[in-house]
Amino acid sequence: IKLFAVASEQVGRCCDNLRVAFPDGHLRPQNQNSLDAVAASASFRELDFIRRELISIWSEHFYEMEGRRKNSASSSGIVIAEEKRKERGKQKRKQKGSEDE
Repeated sequence: IKLFAVASEQVGRCCDNLRVAFPDGHLRPQNQNSLDAVAASASFRELDFIRRELISIWSEHFYEMEGRRKNSASSSGIVIAEEKRKERGKQKRKQKGSEDE
């Protein structure tokens, strides 16, 4: 939810700037609005910063979830069971290889 809040806040600022620069909704020079138009256009550049911030937030959450998953798996014995399964597979392959000779 934080991700959407950050993005929607910035898009809202961009729209507000466009509303100030072009009050009638027409994207054209009017009432000496060139400075407002430049400011409105420049506010879209901040979206790149927002994109990087969103990726950073997502990344933090991803690693946090990965850590929980690993802790959960090891505490429930899943990791141990998986290791035992792999070891049995190795032993079967060894036996099969010695039978083929």
